[in-house]
Amino acid sequence: MIKLRYELYWKEIFLERGNVLNEITFETIKSTIQNKKVIFWGASLLLECILKFEKQILPNVLGIVDNNPQKWGKMLYGYKIISPKEINKLEVDAVLITITDKSSNFYKQLILNIRKIAPNIEILPNIFHSVLKEEI
Repeated sequence: MIKLRYELYWKEIFLERGNVLNEITFETIKSTIQNKKVIFWGASLLLECILKFEKQILPNVLGIVDNNPQKWGKMLYGYKIISPKEINKLEVDAVLITITDKSSNFYKQLILNIRKIAPNIEILPNIFHSVLKEEI
């Protein structure tokens, strides 16, 4: 029930604000990752909404990491969803967290987990949280 409300909440935001929010976020993604080989961390509804509006595939985004085994191997608007254990098989420069959560403890724990899995990969700033913080 909570997940359904969360999904409806984000869908309502995207329907209400449409491409304006998408352009800001997608442009922010492009400027943040620049020419780095990046993997998105989190096949979230927010990322799904952004990718749905944007028809362009970023060639230097190598895929999406997600902790949910039911999503592994599936495609999300042109990007393959993989297990966190697979991140070291790719030549990744950086991780872009694509999850929103109100809890700073959630992000601290997520960053610690990423560091355990891939200690040498740069973790980019969580732009989804900063761009959408007034919505959260």
